[in-house]
Amino acid sequence: MTIAPSSVFLPTLPGRYYTDPAIFEREKRNIFERQWQFACRAEDVPAPGRFVRTVIGNENVIVVRGRDGELRAFLNVCRHRGSTLCLTDTGDFGRSIRCPYHSWTYRLDGSLMSAPNWQSMAAADKADFGLHPVHLGEWHGMVWLNLADDPPPLEDLVWPQLLRPNCFLSLLPDHVITHRFEPVSTEVTKVVCEWLFPPSTVAGYDLSDTVEFFHRVNEQDFAASEWCQPNMKSRAYVDGGVLVPSEQEIIGRWYYRWYQESMDSA
Repeated sequence: MTIAPSSVFLPTLPGRYYTDPAIFEREKRNIFERQWQFACRAEDVPAPGRFVRTVIGNENVIVVRGRDGELRAFLNVCRHRGSTLCLTDTGDFGRSIRCPYHSWTYRLDGSLMSAPNWQSMAAADKADFGLHPVHLGEWHGMVWLNLADDPPPLEDLVWPQLLRPNCFLSLLPDHVITHRFEPVSTEVTKVVCEWLFPPSTVAGYDLSDTVEFFHRVNEQDFAASEWCQPNMKSRAYVDGGVLVPSEQEIIGRWYYRWYQESMDSA
């Protein structure tokens, strides 16, 4: 029996939104591959040749610093046979990006530098076979990526809009905590949390208590999510649950509206 919620409650999303592979694929296509995603911090890619690998929707992406000092992002796919170029999450390409399969080699700006037996293919223009670029923007040392063909400029978005869809920031008086979420499947999400302190705070202070406090908060939040997720498939949650008044403004009227508009954007 389904009991209709009273007027003091708002309904949540039905349980299938947390378990259905088709909905998950739609989220990746309409949200994660269309909106700006927090990928890493600029200091994670400190010098020419250094790279970070990340996943955006269904795409594997590399962020690399060029010899000119600029950060660029590319799909982690060789133009020859589609091999994965970068097999590790971080590292150093050196002076060029070399495919491990057939040794097609790209400059750090993504352009094709050389390929075996290229002389036999002299009619082809190397300029047509560079790596596929991904839109990249920086905001306060944070690197953001967007797979859309023509995304809005990152600087045109106000900062609360950057907490979504894969990031939120915890702003405290003397430090900032970043949370980056990477959806892996309908059942698993990878979370990376970083505590960022200014040098004046770090110098001469023991930060272990500060880090440990929020780490415990995170563990409690993650545990609560893990308690709920298995029951999203339960017959008791087919129609979802309810939002109490204190949850309704942010979740029911703001987040759900943004979510539905994003899912219907194709």
